[in-house]
Amino acid sequence: MSTLSYTKGLPTPIEEMNALGVTKIEEFLYAFSSIFREAVVETVNYLLLLEEFTNDDWNNWKKYIQVKYGVNARQSTGIISNAKGQVDSAKECRKNHIEQLKEKLKSAKSWLK
Repeated sequence: MSTLSYTKGLPTPIEEMNALGVTKIEEFLYAFSSIFREAVVETVNYLLLLEEFTNDDWNNWKKYIQVKYGVNARQSTGIISNAKGQVDSAKECRKNHIEQLKEKLKSAKSWLK
């Protein structure tokens, strides 16, 4: 699973850096990335348990994420959206892979005849 990362586009003035050579925003992103990842992993596992993810489920899970991980509403929405995108993408990729395997099997059977 990917993690939240930050890439500098321009050189940072020396006065904006701390003793570790990073800025305050970079410190925040480093600290937040582990929280974000853990919340996304838990959300993916939750989504895989459900047949359907309704608006009520979304709102309840959003509140749960906010309380458990101490994030705000916008961050919890991002966490859920990220996890939902990963789950939906994985399901779609599996369907496509199964279709490809069916076509390969069909081709192999026709070749054997």
